[in-house]
Amino acid sequence: MTSFAARYARFDKIVLSDDSDDEWAPQSQPKAPLPKTQAPTSFPKAQAPVPPTVPKPMPKIPALEDQYLSMVSRPRPPASPGAVLGRAAVVSTMKDVSERIESWVSWHLWIGFEMLFLFFDEPSEMDSMQLAVEAGGPAVKVIPRNEELRSAWSRQNSWQALGPKVDQEVQVRQCLNTQYAMELGLASGIGWLLNIDSDELFLPVKSPESLSVGAHAPDSPEELRGVVPAHFAALTAAGCENFAYYNHEVVPEIVAPVDTTREAGSSTRGDPFLSLSLFKLAPERVPLNDDAKRVVESWMARNSAGKYFLYYDNGKSAVRLDTDGLYVPPTVHNFLPRTTTGAWDEQRLKATGYTNDTRHHGLTPHQHHFSAILHFAIWDPHALWAKYFLHGDFPDKIIGAVMKEELYWGPCFHIQSRDHLRKNRDEPDGGRAAMRELFRCAAALELASEAERQIAAGVLYRFTVVQRVLEAAKEEALARKGHMLGIPRNWYQDIRMGPNTERARDTMGNVKEGAERKDDEDNLVELEDNDEQALEDNVEELRLENNEADDEGTAMESFEEEDADELALEENIEDLSERNISYSCQIASATSVADEGELTLEEN
Repeated sequence: MTSFAARYARFDKIVLSDDSDDEWAPQSQPKAPLPKTQAPTSFPKAQAPVPPTVPKPMPKIPALEDQYLSMVSRPRPPASPGAVLGRAAVVSTMKDVSERIESWVSWHLWIGFEMLFLFFDEPSEMDSMQLAVEAGGPAVKVIPRNEELRSAWSRQNSWQALGPKVDQEVQVRQCLNTQYAMELGLASGIGWLLNIDSDELFLPVKSPESLSVGAHAPDSPEELRGVVPAHFAALTAAGCENFAYYNHEVVPEIVAPVDTTREAGSSTRGDPFLSLSLFKLAPERVPLNDDAKRVVESWMARNSAGKYFLYYDNGKSAVRLDTDGLYVPPTVHNFLPRTTTGAWDEQRLKATGYTNDTRHHGLTPHQHHFSAILHFAIWDPHALWAKYFLHGDFPDKIIGAVMKEELYWGPCFHIQSRDHLRKNRDEPDGGRAAMRELFRCAAALELASEAERQIAAGVLYRFTVVQRVLEAAKEEALARKGHMLGIPRNWYQDIRMGPNTERARDTMGNVKEGAERKDDEDNLVELEDNDEQALEDNVEELRLENNEADDEGTAMESFEEEDADELALEENIEDLSERNISYSCQIASATSVADEGELTLEEN
């Protein structure tokens, strides 16, 4: 069977050339110049393994032999304070992220990134932009796709080559956004820049020695809090200028039923970061034994392309910004250096480019480093359907073409998904049921016992720390309002970066209680400011009600007086009745006496 190294080789397939036909004008610091040339890519052709392309020899220019061909042999600027301290930022091009952007931002700020450059490919996605800013505050730099951004693209040296394709292909825009972020980061004192997507999280891990036996990540959120600066500071100290990280790919465990009420918009895609924890490990981390081999082969048999991962498996990269401005992002996966003549600097790449994936033969292996990209590529049947519904009937050719040769997708799950939806799109449910079945067959692992078996084989792993970090971050979200209550303004930095964590924890309870009280006060102020007229109307209404109540009270008193009079009248009537009875008795007695007198008189 073909070895992993041969099957997944990446950097040895890059066509290095002298690019003598390119226009090249290196610039001086501090604007981090970038080339005007099209750059080769490491994007794989998803077919049978192809022998590595033999690179063209580096140009031999006798007149320059006393100078250099590779920048590695020439002194470079000393590391900047930002690089020495490990100050790092993330750049990402985003779209349809409203339900997951808060988790994405919270995670990367928790682990210690200082700035997040978020390029929104759809400028109308204002809700997502607002959520990102609310989640990250001043650390988040939102940059929508508009004329201002296009103007920034046009300043990049690769604009001449990439500009004509910028409206057709998102990967072209991603490369230009990354170059612009390199410029912004350098101007802000940032030392390192990581390029990832909105469905990816960076997982920094110090070394195997910092983990328990068999683990691939820490278990505690506290172990990940603010570790990014130390990670990149160590790379700077080692002389690294570029690091390529391997990636793990998520494995969904639930296949949700078809729901035709959910449309393809961003508000129905969900947040995979909160619920998914099971991943296929990068090939570099899969053990070389028979059990693991059988598990990998079972995954390869579940998709038409015969691949272990459904999407990319060549990782993502970070680059130092303070070197000499000669690093370029030729694809979304890597950064490569040039010489001042415009040629790709293979010697420098090998000397200062590190990787923890030994399949990248053009870089220096750094195998003991466990840091990785967690790729939440496919998490829900509806999300799969929505993704390809929005992608539409895209062509087989890769339009981005940041290589000089034309590239085609070839056999891969991306094309399989496109074709499957195309075949079933006219169904009454729009192809939802068909995409659900594809999701179940190719991506999901519903049987818990099988998941445990594959974990035991060393192919799958549960990164439960993601949910733990997000839960902890949510717990502390209210604490950001602490400065309103007189809490020291740097206390949140203490929470995020690690030192004085105990003090921050003690503060958090008071802040949460105070923030709730502050919310009540804010609501009252808002009522007074915005609803003053309504309040006056309410007061007038209450006054009228009081007047009516007073009238009712007066009437009640009148009724009580009338009742008293009636009672007195009844008593008088009763008294008169008694008197009448008495008078009647007296009259009857007198009448009786008179009658007796008359009888006696008659007798006499």
